[in-house]
Amino acid sequence: MSRTGKSTVGQAICKYVAWLTGVPFTLWHTCANEIEYLEKIKIPNITYGSSFLIDEQTETHAGAGSYTEMQVLEDMSNIIAKQQIHTVWVHPHEFVGRNSQLGLECYGKNFEHLLVRCILYNISVTSLSKTPMGMVIIPVGWLFHCGLFATPTVYNGRQTIITCIKDVCPRYGKCQEFMAQYEYKKDKQIDMIRTREFGEREMNRLDIIQKISEDENFQNCKSMDERIGVARLLVPYGTPEKLIVENSKMAVGILKGRINLESLKAMKSAKTTEGKSKDELKVV
Repeated sequence: MSRTGKSTVGQAICKYVAWLTGVPFTLWHTCANEIEYLEKIKIPNITYGSSFLIDEQTETHAGAGSYTEMQVLEDMSNIIAKQQIHTVWVHPHEFVGRNSQLGLECYGKNFEHLLVRCILYNISVTSLSKTPMGMVIIPVGWLFHCGLFATPTVYNGRQTIITCIKDVCPRYGKCQEFMAQYEYKKDKQIDMIRTREFGEREMNRLDIIQKISEDENFQNCKSMDERIGVARLLVPYGTPEKLIVENSKMAVGILKGRINLESLKAMKSAKTTEGKSKDELKVV
């Protein structure tokens, strides 16, 4: 569910663990998805006892390689357990299996006392139905030092309360509080995903195909299996297996002169420009 306080509870837990361990929890430790998380925990000098928040992970795995991708994450979680890497997963749909022992389901906010009410579950035991262990109250007011949070105000002619979101908080985008910067960063990520056009995504895919075709190891491969193996190392982590195979075949077509990559890029660029022009005319 949305707007239940999941992210705020996750931040509160990470901040509390950081206070216990003495290892700072910073904006860098918040990850938009598990791919970003995997990239960060691969850094050799991560401090023992660090905390990470994977926010709003949506589990969009698909293709023949999805099992392998998930297994990598499970194996990585087992390996880093010795280093006491604390990880909180904020998932909008259901509990996720990441060797987690406990799960919290947010189901109520108290704006007067700045509390979030949660149901506690033991998710380390697989069963058809989860029996709650009890109720947990998470205080979140201490995350907001500005004194404005949860203060009644009027927004667009309707009474509401001030939160760290655009147009509601007068300090939005300028506040130096951790939660304010976190919300600002999250909004930027959402805007980037929401406003990216399909034409831009297709252009990015063509860039990846070009990268594969220009790789010396790929060019020296003797079989399609070898080419797919090399291409898998060149594409972004989490790319579905079917798309890797398709990109590999496209790269072979480019190498053999059957496909003109520059022509495809020019065509896509022209379509994107035309689409933007039509949108501008509609606005006018």
